[in-house]
Order: sequence, then structure tokens, then C-alpha cells
Amino acid sequence: WQENDETYINIEQTGISTYEGAPASRMLTFEIVGVKKSPESVEISNGMPMPKSQSLKAIRQSGYYFDAGKQTLYVVAPWDYSETTITIK
Repeated sequence: WQENDETYINIEQTGISTYEGAPASRMLTFEIVGVKKSPESVEISNGMPMPKSQSLKAIRQSGYYFDAGKQTLYVVAPWDYSETTITIK
């Protein structure tokens, strides 16, 4: 959802979806198309800023990359199945 100049991505698990051998966490990649300029910051849940990267491939644990030519923002974040909000400013 969007509010003022900020965009929010809320991630949560609904229902019981577990299985033997399920990973404790997953890496999620969000591709947001139509972004005109690089965000001032990208934060995860507790206001923790995510690092800006020079390329999508350079992101290791978490971070974001803005491709000006494609007008696309990529956000990579770990998810441990708990409710998580990513804030793009």
C-alpha cells in the first residue's frame, strides 16, 4: 500500500504451512516496476535500513538495487515467516 510518499510491502503467513525439512527462513526478491527515481531509503520491519547495492547480483543477505534504465526497484530480504513490513521512502 502507499501512504504519502512511502510504499509499504507487508508479508505475513496465513494458515499453517509447514512440512518436514522446511527451511527456517527464505530469501524473497521483490521487483517493483515503474519506479521513476531511486528511493531515499528502504527499511525492514523495525526501521532497520537496508543497504543500497550497485547491482542485484551484489546483494548477499539483504538490500536493494535501483535500475534507472529499467525504472525498476529490486528489494531482497530474508523472511522467517513472521509478519514483516518493508518501507520504501
